Amino acid sequence: MSSVLQNLVNQPYRHGFVTEIEAETAPKGLNEDIIRLISRKKNEQLVINDNIFITVVEIRGDKVRLGIEAPREASVHRREVWEAIKMSQRDEASGTGARALTAEELDDFRVHGVTPEYVRSIAALGYERAAPEDIVSLRIHGVTASDIAEMNRLFGKQPLEDHASFKIHGVTPDAVRRLSALGLGKLSPDDVLSMRIHGVDAAYVEKLRAAGYRDLSAEDAVSARIHGVSPADAEGWSRLGYSNVSLDDLVGARIHGASPEFAGELRSLGFEVSLDDVVAFRIHGVTGEFLREMKSLGFAPPSFSADDAVSFRIHGVTSEFVREIHALGYKDASADDLQELRVHGISAAEIRKENSRAGRRIPLEDLVDRHTRGKEEGTDDEK
Repeated sequence: MSSVLQNLVNQPYRHGFVTEIEAETAPKGLNEDIIRLISRKKNEQLVINDNIFITVVEIRGDKVRLGIEAPREASVHRREVWEAIKMSQRDEASGTGARALTAEELDDFRVHGVTPEYVRSIAALGYERAAPEDIVSLRIHGVTASDIAEMNRLFGKQPLEDHASFKIHGVTPDAVRRLSALGLGKLSPDDVLSMRIHGVDAAYVEKLRAAGYRDLSAEDAVSARIHGVSPADAEGWSRLGYSNVSLDDLVGARIHGASPEFAGELRSLGFEVSLDDVVAFRIHGVTGEFLREMKSLGFAPPSFSADDAVSFRIHGVTSEFVREIHALGYKDASADDLQELRVHGISAAEIRKENSRAGRRIPLEDLVDRHTRGKEEGTDDEK
């Protein structure tokens, strides 16, 4: 090259523009970082089949985000989802009764980590036609194929939803063996689930047996636990002389709030009541206060029985009603008389009116008869 040409090449360019070119530099040498820089560059694209474009959107550490532009008819899936689709399609084609998964089901599989391997492990246990929602539920609750196999050995093949319930409530093979050793008979899966849910354990069962309830079933123990029956209940009833109280009796007493303390209060008022009487009092709202009020009005044991007290509450014989009848001169009215008046809807005002019309105090039983006949005559007239 001549010196003139050399000078022209080296002098500054004076007639045009300058273009900045984006460039990256790298140190000399060849290593993993250099290879990564060369092979993976942001916004670079791959073109597949002239109509699918894959763009490197972001590079962060060892993670790469890709953007994919593809026609609507093209299916784009992660590999594990693609494998699940293929497996579903093979099952459908083989005539096993399985169907292809929907897009929503595939998305649930992906979100919850249901892999083809997991599905195969469940199918190998005899659940070839497992519903996708059952498989997802198993995965959510951490149920493994070995969990299912071991529980099936103890109970026989169980529905997959039961295996999910086992896991949720902590029913493990060890728990089943411990509960089975309590001598409550052959336990079903429902028995074991109920016992776990309601906290029936060896200590509780042994306490019930120590209180005399040796012939227990799982259902008995669960019912007692649900209603808060404790060995102290049996001891309390026994101290009052209630012997041979069954576990069902204790449960019924607990349900209705009939306690040994309440029975003791009734006895202090002179009532010799059975356990059934105590429960009936609670059911119908016969309280200690009600009995004391009736006692002040002349209704007390033994002439006034537990059945009378319950009937008073059932038919609405109140202390106010008794006082109204007494005020009309019927101080000797019996419990049966008062109940009959309430049963037939005869009020103190009606009695006063009838007595005024007759000019005398009509016996209560006659008033009831008149009232009954009047209704019958009225019915006959209508006919």
